[in-house]
Amino acid sequence: MIRVNNNYILKYSLLFTSVIILINIITFSVFADSELNISGKITNQTINGSDVEGVEIFLHVSDLSGQILDTKKTLSDFEGGFSFQYRVINSDNVNFSVFVEYQGVIYSNIIQSEAVEDIKINVYDSITDDSIIGISSNSILFSDVDLITKKISVLEMVNISNSSDFTYIPDDSPMSLIRFSLPDSWENLQVDSNLLQAQVLQVDLGFALMTNIPPGVHEILYSYEILYEGNEYIFDRSIPYGIDSIKIFILPELMKLNGIPFDSSETIEFNQKSYSIFEVKNLVKGSDFQYELVGLPIASFTDNLRNNIINIHFEYMSSIILILLLIIAPFYVLIKKRGNNIINN
Repeated sequence: MIRVNNNYILKYSLLFTSVIILINIITFSVFADSELNISGKITNQTINGSDVEGVEIFLHVSDLSGQILDTKKTLSDFEGGFSFQYRVINSDNVNFSVFVEYQGVIYSNIIQSEAVEDIKINVYDSITDDSIIGISSNSILFSDVDLITKKISVLEMVNISNSSDFTYIPDDSPMSLIRFSLPDSWENLQVDSNLLQAQVLQVDLGFALMTNIPPGVHEILYSYEILYEGNEYIFDRSIPYGIDSIKIFILPELMKLNGIPFDSSETIEFNQKSYSIFEVKNLVKGSDFQYELVGLPIASFTDNLRNNIINIHFEYMSSIILILLLIIAPFYVLIKKRGNNIINN
């Protein structure tokens, strides 16, 4: 018979439990006391630009869903250097973003938790002269035509460029905003951009972006619809900035292009459709550009009738049936009466 020593078991159970608790405390302390040194340097890339001492730098700490958990602020030293000491439990569960506001423009750098040192943020002196702004390319794609609603769907992509070492900022004049011309009768405008904090404003001849343009090439993508009458539509747009190249993509089975001095040089397949491409180069700032879509489809009487039948609302169906019965019933009675008269005679 084996005799169990309860005191012995209790003693070692308590010892084991104490060790586990101690390990957890040590582990928690290690994570809780984990401190990151988030540091870097601001550099002004403008030749002979202003110094970067005393610039406000903001650190945003967010969770993986993007929700801001904490914000800290510091000032750069005389060489543009900065550092944050941040205590974190688990750096794998947070993201860090550094923002700098320099001469009215925000510059940012989103960093990974394993690369929080030697962060480089380039800034530039600001200027209000829009002569440094140009369009390197503008692609216009006519993606679809709805002959029933008489709407043309258009997708445009613009690469706006700033080849200087200054950041362009608009002044108080509305004409200093980055403007884009749209054709008449446009609707359902959607705009997307990789520019930081860009806001879209509707203006008389199209839309404008309230944003700054740092050096480099930046993509603006926008779509809209236009209404047309007949089988043609004339595009007449102003060129507020010089454009190196405009490419127009059309669906040759639905439309033709007039007013372009070049024939289509190539075709491409996009979204299971075949497009013909026309290109115009070197449009001067302040000029006008006009071309015409012809051969647009026109809905026939049969097309409209079929569309009206398909789009009948069910709540109106009983009323329509009643109206038809009221129209048909007298004719039916008249025809039946004549038939009876013929039989009787």
